[in-house]
Amino acid sequence: MAKNLPGVYTATKKDGTTYYRASLTYRNKHISLGSYDTAVIANRAYLEGLELLTNQSIPIDNYSSSKTLKFEKWVCIINFRDN
Repeated sequence: MAKNLPGVYTATKKDGTTYYRASLTYRNKHISLGSYDTAVIANRAYLEGLELLTNQSIPIDNYSSSKTLKFEKWVCIINFRDN
């Protein structure tokens, strides 16, 4: 885990560049949340994903462009949560 931030893992591109992967596990399923330039942003994506999974009152139309997660991932997580 990167800098002890939950849900954040360090990865390296073929050219040696470091990037950060965000993911979580819910109902024994691994959910990839994407790749990010910094560990802090990856952790923000993890926290958003976790909030979506655990807070049933967040609807799909609550998405805004200020979110770290992409809209498509937002929809997938909510669909997974609700079904």
